[in-house]
Amino acid sequence: MPSTIAVVLVLLMPTFVLADEMPPDTPPAPQPEEAQTPLAPPQPQPEASRSPTLAPEPTPEPAAAAAAAWYDQVTLGGLVDVFFSLPVRSDDTGLRDPSFMRAFDASNGTFQLAYAELNLAMAAKPVGFRIDLGFGQVADLTNLQTVDLGMGMTINVPNETYKHIQQAYVSFQVPGVDALVVDVGRFVTTAGAEVIEAKDNWMYSRSILFGFAIPYSHTGVRASFAVSSELTLQASLVNGWDVVEDNNVDKTVGLSVTWAHADTAAILTYYGGTEATDFRNLVDLAVTQKVDERLTLNLNADYGKEGNASWYGVAAMGRYQVSRQLRLALRAEYFGDPDGTRTSRMPPDADLSVTEITANFGLPLGDHVELKLEGRVDIASKDVFGTPADKTQPTVQFAALAWF
Repeated sequence: MPSTIAVVLVLLMPTFVLADEMPPDTPPAPQPEEAQTPLAPPQPQPEASRSPTLAPEPTPEPAAAAAAAWYDQVTLGGLVDVFFSLPVRSDDTGLRDPSFMRAFDASNGTFQLAYAELNLAMAAKPVGFRIDLGFGQVADLTNLQTVDLGMGMTINVPNETYKHIQQAYVSFQVPGVDALVVDVGRFVTTAGAEVIEAKDNWMYSRSILFGFAIPYSHTGVRASFAVSSELTLQASLVNGWDVVEDNNVDKTVGLSVTWAHADTAAILTYYGGTEATDFRNLVDLAVTQKVDERLTLNLNADYGKEGNASWYGVAAMGRYQVSRQLRLALRAEYFGDPDGTRTSRMPPDADLSVTEITANFGLPLGDHVELKLEGRVDIASKDVFGTPADKTQPTVQFAALAWF
């Protein structure tokens, strides 16, 4: 069966590549604020008639435009994310076995509604808010809580109270300092080169760094200060990683620097604080470089430490716009978890490293729909994939995304 699927995909691929080879639409450059139209110079008037005339009545000044109502400033968005994945095996056994070391796409052999999202937002001018409501397995996986079963055993289960709330926060500009914006509530992390919504990523499957090295979200307060059009500083005080209700009295501090100039952008993020009983540190760097109108590159690196345990990794990505109807993206990454902290492995098998290589074909259908065809192989230092256990895990995936 997998061999048949692979043959069909190979036969279909030329039809996608035969898209017109015109250069892609250039991303719209930031537009300056609309300048006021200069007043036309006064036109010369004819000499006044000798006959006396009545002076014209003064023209009334135009009424000031009414301020826009708050509900006219609210934006509405949505996303539907569906995928189908299969492991590539030499026989037809184990086609429903879940993939290991996958963030949101572990399900195999079934059409899966990964995520359905609705969001409302209003920019802080001077007051605003954002609400992102999510449904599906992604909502479950980004809202896990640890439950103590006793006798030293724990289990991670979705938090039924908060799992549908990806983000919900109030924003406001600090009076007298318009460049300083404060958010209070739950918001996604600034760490990482990818995001929860698949439509905004180059690949469909998330990197191992996204799923195992960094948090998804935080609850607390953060302040962002735009030093200039190129530099933004951010500081946050939050409950910790991926929790709405803290599990201790300590808080986590976050610091972030975002720099963007011409075709280069970089974000450096730090989080530090006590999680459960040990102090956890994370340093994350994401750099994006636009090479030309077709090619863009990205580099993401992470180092984390909790107590005496550490984890680290690096991912390199590139996307090439073949035509308006075809995008090709590649990713290669390495993740090391020598103490088994992030992969939940115990000695003597705790030490684990995983390398993955992913190739993705993106097929945009207009501005709000994209089909993704993806092949990926994970290679581990130990036999951790599938039954019977193996060091490699090849998969093929098809995804359909639509949004507004």
